[in-house]
Amino acid sequence: MYSNEELNKIISDAESGDECAKSVLYNYGLMLRRGVPKNLKKTIDIWRKAAELEIPEAAGNLAELYKAGSNDTGDNKVERNPKEAAKYYNLAADILEKNGQLASEAQIKDLRERAASLIKE
Repeated sequence: MYSNEELNKIISDAESGDECAKSVLYNYGLMLRRGVPKNLKKTIDIWRKAAELEIPEAAGNLAELYKAGSNDTGDNKVERNPKEAAKYYNLAADILEKNGQLASEAQIKDLRERAASLIKE
């Protein structure tokens, strides 16, 4: 676990364009999602920041989390939210489109279709 000071430094470096810091930020979110103790609220905060920094996997993970919700209780409970899921699927597609070398048209189309199906719910 990072201290608040360490996390703020990682975020600052990621915002400055440091690709390594962006990766560390995203992976920290993964660790919080799966770790013991699990902290979904912090995971969501970290992945939102990572998605803002154009890490498509973070946006995709948020989409999946909101699509299914969590079976957890208490502070780790995340309600199913199709609207938020669609938003993050579209954001992941936007990031991949912007950085075209990272994705195929089929991947982008799949993300857009996932978002559209959730919007219809």
